[in-house]
Amino acid sequence: MKKFTLAICLLFASTICAHAKTPPNPADYTVTVHVTGSHFRSSYGSSLVFDCLIDGKKIELSGSPLLNPQLPAVLKPGDYRARIIQTNKYPAYLNTDHYQLLLPDNKTADFAVTGLSE
Repeated sequence: MKKFTLAICLLFASTICAHAKTPPNPADYTVTVHVTGSHFRSSYGSSLVFDCLIDGKKIELSGSPLLNPQLPAVLKPGDYRARIIQTNKYPAYLNTDHYQLLLPDNKTADFAVTGLSE
């Protein structure tokens, strides 16, 4: 019975370890996102919207608030590392890119392209 209990405990512990979230690898975040402006929007659900430069292009990104939907929080201007997590699956004249930003505390946040300008 002790061997059975030990086996169950080891199986349970290995399952928990396998599902533990590993910290992001900064080397995977090769895109530089320069945030120039940040806005909290609460109409039709809360979202964080910010203006940025990516590869010299003016882009607006939008996504979930970083902290709490009831607590307005904006992203401070500056440079952030990012990676593309979804690229265009549509004709070249449409942009459906999604970026994952690596924040200074090693947390990540996902944002979609919601605006483009020249």
